[in-house]
Amino acid sequence: MMKFLNLGLYIAVLFCFALMSGAAISQATYTFMNTPVETTANHATHQYCSQILRSTETGFLQQTNNLQILAKQARGQQQFVLILYEMNDCAYCEQLKKTVLNQTQVIQYFKQKFQIATLNIESEQRLIDFAGQTTSARAFATQQRIFASPTFGFYRPTGEVLTLHQGTFDKAEDFLMLGRYVVEAIYEQLPFSAYRRQAATDAI
Repeated sequence: MMKFLNLGLYIAVLFCFALMSGAAISQATYTFMNTPVETTANHATHQYCSQILRSTETGFLQQTNNLQILAKQARGQQQFVLILYEMNDCAYCEQLKKTVLNQTQVIQYFKQKFQIATLNIESEQRLIDFAGQTTSARAFATQQRIFASPTFGFYRPTGEVLTLHQGTFDKAEDFLMLGRYVVEAIYEQLPFSAYRRQAATDAI
């Protein structure tokens, strides 16, 4: 079933590239994947296709069972490590993925600055930690004092924790602000809540 779904998504992407590049067939309306698409309604078509194309980019949020490999990749590309700690049936986590983490500007910025993975803090799945020790996702999260989700953990490639942020975001701009807060080492000067308030004041 998964292979068929992946094939359908691949075809959808090709279809959208054709539409958005002006290479679509000239009939007025098509039904594609049970969704009517009007080629003459450019805005609606682009909106529909943007959702499909953007969904193929969220692969930067991958579960991992080896933090050492993640850290090695970060070290090689001079990046930080970001772990999204989530849990089963976390409505805030799912909403975050659907409204913020799938935005193009978020994907581009965070893929440039971070190696990113997700860990389920309720999982007993085997995990290799930053030091190469075998543990579980649950045990590692407990060691990191993660007890709620979503929580974002920012690390150096050595495994040194830089800062933790618990809570969700409603806007891509606010999540991007959290990324800059880490990259620019502002966490060394003030808490994120204060940085956020200061940014809001400066914008007035």
